[in-house]
Amino acid sequence: MIDTLNININTKGNQMKSNESKRKLLSGVLAVVQIETPVAIAIILTACDNGSGTTTTTQQETAKPQSTTITGLFDNNASATVKGNFTNSEWTGVAGKIKAALNARFEESGDGPKVVFRGVYTDRNVTIILEKNPSYDNYSATLRGDTIYINFAILNDIDALKFALNRATQVMGGNSLTPEIGKVIAPVPQYNRATMLRDNRIASRMARGQRLG
Repeated sequence: MIDTLNININTKGNQMKSNESKRKLLSGVLAVVQIETPVAIAIILTACDNGSGTTTTTQQETAKPQSTTITGLFDNNASATVKGNFTNSEWTGVAGKIKAALNARFEESGDGPKVVFRGVYTDRNVTIILEKNPSYDNYSATLRGDTIYINFAILNDIDALKFALNRATQVMGGNSLTPEIGKVIAPVPQYNRATMLRDNRIASRMARGQRLG
């Protein structure tokens, strides 16, 4: 009877010491992290004892550089690289939406703009970068450049996304009449026959090597 009591007391005492040792070890690790890391800690560790002496940790998702190459663009299997600084969950489906918008806008375009789409995405390594809270409203591109910047906020607005990608592509194709920074998102009905004919004339002149403005 006395031996059994001593065994139980010793067992509980050892378990308490084990739990206390784990708590001290975890506190020491966190203290070292705080001392050795002068910048803000992106990953937050949360520790708890579930009562059985087991310590569990949970991890908060953090943003990181993401990059996906999309192929199968237009009717000539052109490609582009989509980049951004997002969490894995935020990045899910991003490249697919960009590809869908580019192909849809290509199909809606006249022959002239299609020439520009094919040329831009075939002749150079185009990069499409998505950003949160940029200084522009929907897109930014450089005349005859190779990079498009897109506001992440319009990613789920297919009409705004098609409009922005089309405008940015025309800028990179050499259309100096198109703004390099998108300020206003125009509704789709405004892209009427007159606008299409104008874009066709511009694209035809570019295809012949004529400068615009």
